[in-house]
Amino acid sequence: MLNGLLVVGALIVLLAQHNNPTNWDLALIYFSTALPFFVSGAIVSLAIGETITHVHRVYFFDLMGAAAGCLLLYPLLNGFGGSVRCWAGHHLRRRAAIWHSVSGSVRGRVGSVALALAWWRF
Repeated sequence: MLNGLLVVGALIVLLAQHNNPTNWDLALIYFSTALPFFVSGAIVSLAIGETITHVHRVYFFDLMGAAAGCLLLYPLLNGFGGSVRCWAGHHLRRRAAIWHSVSGSVRGRVGSVALALAWWRF
């Protein structure tokens, strides 16, 4: 859920910048756009830690997902522009609901679904 919010937050920071950014503006841009990657790495690390007996399968699907994202990024950005980042953030919020459902966390699932529905237009 947090990663979905961070993606949208990074997009808001990027869109709020003016033509001649200062060094502080650039630092804010770099920091806000790096946060989703950091959180994604932490999520993958937690997933691998929880499923250490099947680490080969988890890591395989992690790499396949990254490869698919790399292959689809350029065509999607050309076709849809910046709205791809908003879709990615929404996709992360939906996946958080599935993650919480699998783990049996009712509060997490309800929170993820509510957040995905509340931020649907973004």
